[in-house]
Amino acid sequence: MIDLKKRQLIKMAAALPLFNAALVSRAHTEKSDFSVSEINKVLDAWLKTMSLTPQDYLANRSVLPGSADKIREMSVEDFRSGKTLHVNGVVLSCTEAALIAELASALS
Repeated sequence: MIDLKKRQLIKMAAALPLFNAALVSRAHTEKSDFSVSEINKVLDAWLKTMSLTPQDYLANRSVLPGSADKIREMSVEDFRSGKTLHVNGVVLSCTEAALIAELASALS
């Protein structure tokens, strides 16, 4: 089962017009178990398995930061079509994984 706190963090990150370090700071202050190292694990998994950069994947799907409805729609479509990425037992849609990977890139 997918961790709901992690899913909420993904939605928050996707809703921001620009990814920034404040998101990670907030996650730590709320005692979330979603850490910078886990964000980086998603980026590592992405780079090992996907042929497109996260940014290109999102652009090809017309997913922009802040477009929560589009992100939700694309995530559901990804799951239905089997476009998923497995990271430490968590199954993410490729759209979610791309957003997290972009966040990791922005933070590094």
